[in-house]
Amino acid sequence: RALLRTTPYDAITVNDISAAAFVSKKTFYKYFESKQDAVHAIYRDDFIQPVHDIRAYLEVDNSPSVISLMLEKNYATLYANRDIYLNLVKNYGWEKFVELRIASAQETNKEIYACRGVKGLELEYAAYFVAAASAMVDLRWIREGFKETPQEMAALYARWILCRFDHLDE
Repeated sequence: RALLRTTPYDAITVNDISAAAFVSKKTFYKYFESKQDAVHAIYRDDFIQPVHDIRAYLEVDNSPSVISLMLEKNYATLYANRDIYLNLVKNYGWEKFVELRIASAQETNKEIYACRGVKGLELEYAAYFVAAASAMVDLRWIREGFKETPQEMAALYARWILCRFDHLDE
């Protein structure tokens, strides 16, 4: 994490990561397959795990207030770590950032949509659609320099997502 705040992604090596973490390369490879895998772990820690924690703590999967809370937490985290995510978009590549975002969010989206009774092919596409849309919204917010507050972004995105959930109830 600290390296991503100060060093372009492309310039960071596994040796650099290992040294910063005070572990050997062998230990690094015990936990991660690659530098990219380590980036995925940071993303999962920042975005996916908090969503699971909130859902487990509140024991409510579908309510609008839980979804809004999850979105606000995610946007606040992205904003708090904006230097890392600006670095990733610039030096890791926006395409890879979008792929990372989609891959990481898709499984969680499947869980949320499955709780709404969505199944089969519709579940696959709905989870992908929401993950891809979110990735592109996040990318624009990052590229434009985080002009809106995390709360504004969460409110906008909750409005878009919740209208999709209302449609599922029809």
